[in-house]
Parts: sequence; C-alpha cells; structure tokens
Amino acid sequence: MYNIIKKILLEETEESAFSKPEVLFFRFLNVFKKSKSTYTTRQELLNLMRSQIENFGLDEKKILHYYDLYTANFREDGRYDLITQDNLKKFYDKTVQKRTTNTNARDLVNNLKPFKGSNLTANWEDDNYGDWGYVVLSYDWYPIYIYKYGKWFEVESRYSMSTAKHMSNVYPSVSRGDIIKLSQSDMVKLRKGWKEFSQGLETKKQDLLNNIENMIQSGEIIKVRTGWYPRLRISFKYESVSENNETLNLDVKVTNVEKVIGNSIDRSSGDFFMNQMEGVTRDTVKDYLKEKINEIIKTTLGFKVNINLNISFE
Repeated sequence: MYNIIKKILLEETEESAFSKPEVLFFRFLNVFKKSKSTYTTRQELLNLMRSQIENFGLDEKKILHYYDLYTANFREDGRYDLITQDNLKKFYDKTVQKRTTNTNARDLVNNLKPFKGSNLTANWEDDNYGDWGYVVLSYDWYPIYIYKYGKWFEVESRYSMSTAKHMSNVYPSVSRGDIIKLSQSDMVKLRKGWKEFSQGLETKKQDLLNNIENMIQSGEIIKVRTGWYPRLRISFKYESVSENNETLNLDVKVTNVEKVIGNSIDRSSGDFFMNQMEGVTRDTVKDYLKEKINEIIKTTLGFKVNINLNISFE
C-alpha cells in the first residue's frame, strides 16, 4: 500500500518537462512525420516548424532549441507529457562535455557521456533525419565508434598507430560479437543518417554467400592454421551454403590435416586419415575448424551471425 501511495504522489508532483503548447506542437510534428511515405529530413522538419510554431504560441526565435528538444526526446506514441525533468534528454548540450585523460575515457564511453581527451573526443550528434548518435572521434574527424539505433559500430581501419591506441583506450565494454564493424565510408554514412544500414549489412552477407558459392563451383581448397597444442594446418573446401531464418548453413569437407612446428610443417607426424597423427582426433579438427570458420566469417562480415556448420572428412 505504501508503494502505491508513493507512486501516486510522485505522479502528481513530478512536473512535466514541457508546457502544454510544447506537447501539442511536438504531437503535431509526429503526425507530419507519420503522414510521409519517406523519412523526414532535418530541413523538412525545420521548415515545417518555422511555418507553424507561432500557431502554438511558441517563440520562433527558439526554433533550433525546439528542434533539438523534439528530436532528442522523440516519442512515437506522442506522450511528451510524460517526460519529466529527470528523464529529459539533452544530447545537444555541449557544455556537459567532460575533460578527461584518454586512459580514463572508457567509463564515459560505456555510459555514453560526452568527453574531451587528448585528440580523443565524444559527443551526441543529430543527423540529417533528426536521429541522435553518440560519436567517438580520433583527432576530431575520424569516427572510431558510434552508438546509434541501439547498436555499437566500430570502424574497420585503424588508420594510424595513435588512432589504434585511441580505439584500445575506449573500446566499449560489450562482447566483440555484439559490435558491428563498418568501413570508414560506411561510418561516415551512418553518422550522417543511414536508416537502411541493416540493408547494407544484408548486402555484405549476400556478397559472402556469393563468394562461397564461387569457391564451391571452382572446388577451391582453403588452408588455415589454427590451434596451438597441437598447432595444425587444416585444408578444407566448402560443399554447400544456404541461409535459413538468419542462420548460415555451411557444409565443409576436410581434405588434409598437417601438424605445424614453429612455422614449418612436421612431415614426420604421420597421416591424419590413417590415424597416425598423435594427439589429433577428428573431434580436435572439428573444434579447431569450427572456431576458425566462425572467426573468418565474422571478420569478413564485420558482425556475428549464427552458423550451423557441418564438417565431414574425405
């Protein structure tokens, strides 16, 4: 009972961050966005706001302030009256950028807080469509990490030794399988507003499928070095590839297994297929190859996918 009374009192005492005219204005903007068959650009939204803001009794001189407020706190349900001062988002407020050392910046990145280090900065930015993203820059121009659309993105190219160190300083505390790698050009595109980024990822996946199909057709043998105790060179070829319910189905056939000592093939280790290779079983090879193929595909795509891998032997 105490918690119920407390909740009611809070609802009555928590003051809305927006006035009634502001709430109505933002709901009007929602209706406009929903009426369009394409995404609303920043300029389109600003033009509409300039033409209508005085009809809601609001100051036209504050148009950019209202634009930031609306886009940072956008609610698809239109319930802007439920936003309080406690949960009001102020991504656009650059005065909150904290000075820090690069080595202490990771905690700020994990909490999506703006900061300024030594040639390493982070801020919230709105794009051409009014969507906000948290952008970490090396030397004030090179995007190394972006948090946007509820996902983390990382640039593929480290560009320089100093930028590589910046990336190491602030790598987000998420699983490497949960961060999507993009080219520098795609990071720039994402920063400007890439609503169809998921289609871009699907294109990369289709390119991978086509590449594997070509290797199947040509009968190409792939050789990989993997494992340490023992270290092996495994030769294999793709037999088939398909995708079902976002799972990549792969059939591969192992054509040769060789032991490696240092950087050389150990010719005296015996024939794997005749069970002469001490300490190396089919299960060992399957485990090694599964890990390696997962690594190859994740590196190629830049993001983790579910893989159903079937391994056979000649």
